[in-house]
Amino acid sequence: MTKKLLLLLGALAVTVSGRAELKLAPVFSDHLVLQREMPAPVWGTADAGATVSVSFAGHTVSGTADDAGQWSVKLPALAADSAGQQLTVSDGRQTRTVSDVLVGEVWLCSGQSNMDFPMRGVSNTKDEIAAADRPLIRLLQVKKNTGPVPLTDPGAVWQVCTPATVADFSAVGYFFARELQQALGVPLGVINSSWGGTAIQPWIRAALFRDSDNEDFKRYYRWRADRIKDTVAEDNALLADVAAKLDAWQAKIAALIAKHGDYPLTLPADGWTKVTAPGNLEAAAPQRADGVWLLRKTFHLDPDLVGAGTLQLGQIWDYDIAWLNGTRVGATLDPDQRDARNQRRKYAVPAGVLRPGDNELLIRVFNRRGDVHIGHGEPTFGITLTGGAPVLLNGGDWQLRLEEPLDGQCPPDHGENRQSNVGVLYDNMIAPLVPFALRGAIWYQGESNAGRPEEYGVLLPLLIDNWRQDWHRPALSFYIVQLANFMARAEQPTDTNWARLREAQLRTALTVPHTGLAVTIDIGDAGDIHPRNKQDVGRRLALNALAKDYGRPVEYSGPSYRDLKIDGNKIVLRFDHLGQGLVNHNPDGALRGFAIAGADKKFVWATATISGDTVILSADSVASPVAARYAWADNPAADLYNADGLPASPFRTDDWER
Repeated sequence: MTKKLLLLLGALAVTVSGRAELKLAPVFSDHLVLQREMPAPVWGTADAGATVSVSFAGHTVSGTADDAGQWSVKLPALAADSAGQQLTVSDGRQTRTVSDVLVGEVWLCSGQSNMDFPMRGVSNTKDEIAAADRPLIRLLQVKKNTGPVPLTDPGAVWQVCTPATVADFSAVGYFFARELQQALGVPLGVINSSWGGTAIQPWIRAALFRDSDNEDFKRYYRWRADRIKDTVAEDNALLADVAAKLDAWQAKIAALIAKHGDYPLTLPADGWTKVTAPGNLEAAAPQRADGVWLLRKTFHLDPDLVGAGTLQLGQIWDYDIAWLNGTRVGATLDPDQRDARNQRRKYAVPAGVLRPGDNELLIRVFNRRGDVHIGHGEPTFGITLTGGAPVLLNGGDWQLRLEEPLDGQCPPDHGENRQSNVGVLYDNMIAPLVPFALRGAIWYQGESNAGRPEEYGVLLPLLIDNWRQDWHRPALSFYIVQLANFMARAEQPTDTNWARLREAQLRTALTVPHTGLAVTIDIGDAGDIHPRNKQDVGRRLALNALAKDYGRPVEYSGPSYRDLKIDGNKIVLRFDHLGQGLVNHNPDGALRGFAIAGADKKFVWATATISGDTVILSADSVASPVAARYAWADNPAADLYNADGLPASPFRTDDWER
């Protein structure tokens, strides 16, 4: 072989080895579902200038990679197809294939923990999982990520729905897909991109906060900029520095736990502050500090209430030991578990610990950051005795005392809650999916924004518009799960953040086109923010889609308030979505949940009567009513349905501020 030929072959080898590898975007994996009846983008990377051809179902489309090697084509609108086919991509030099590709409907599921809630935790979970052998349903579980730069890889591959693959998948997403697949008879792809405990802000593109005229939104962006750096290297350095500082701080907490693990032999007589529990206890104390706090309460028991039971304290910030009459009944102490504050405390009380007469509960709280809180998320705050009798301990006769403060202050926790930063989940868990063809999205989130419900009324439409713009789909369907009933039931009419956040969700569904609402005010759990009945959530979302996307003649909403008429001392309410008629679901007869007020804005419970297509309200103490509210509380009695079995959404007729 001549020297000239060897040089030529060597140059050719360098040229070939220097070429870019032909790649498909990672969202295109075996077992995927392509959206039917609309052009389906397919994209990836190749050599700059390379011609890339995509072939599927008898169609071939071609495009050219740009200077950065990015290419994108669109398959034509395809009919539904349940027979797995092969999708082929070629640049004339390399070929890539994706197998078992179906054509049907594709939906995105997103939100916080109630959307992420897995099948293994639902009601009747064993039977539901066993019955989930459904090869025409395909699942994609996006990996949780919080990196500093937008990702292109969802970190997962499509899976065929089986009992094994569905167990840890979104229960709401699965039940929604099951309802649609059974009704439509076509393949159904469902993508779960959710993260428990997250607010709505991380799911919205960060630039929308940076460029906003809203000062709070700008502040959210600055908060992110302080916690997530621009490059991966800078961000990793930040995380390493923060981790070292947090480890040192947690060592201090661990030392305090080791020092104060025993029941105190004597309790100081002075230095105690009277506080109210549940709630923020430290706010009433004369000083605030991270460290060790003592919390005690004396309560009286009649002889017939003495027995075994469960001490239910809700969430405590951050670690604790609980003693009843000097006997240790429970503790949450692992300082390596930095989300311990989110655990609801339930401690077994053995027989013989409680006694007739006065009893003392002493809790030692090890607080690592922020104020001392106790009782959040616990409607039965106290002791539930075996047999069901509750001994409630809420009230203003608790006592709090700082036992030992910690020197210094817990360092900023940039790493632990990175998923709370604006845009970070959009960048890492939504952007990798754009512009994969979808019919729409379902959204179950809001609990983490309940503290600012009016702001949520701005953020939710912003998120919808953000996603629609980035998908170039102005009519992308978007269906919202309204927050379920939760926490203790109020004895008198009240006004709460949860009620107002539900209103923000309702208004979005009524005013933003191509949206809908799944009302869940009847299927929550007073003691658990994660109700187990996810079957009805999925079914009610599916009713929205069946009616609005697929033209099925189904009722998709419970009664929806339309207007009112004042008739003397009565208010007459009219509704849309009557379905087969208004009904009262209270087996005891009274139609509960309605309150009315006069010009003084003081609401009282109303007597409510269904009269044909209306509900008539009155109250003896309100001679001239002007406003009505329904199911306006955290955990209201809510009895109004239509005969189609769908509950009315909570609503109010006034626009009064609190």
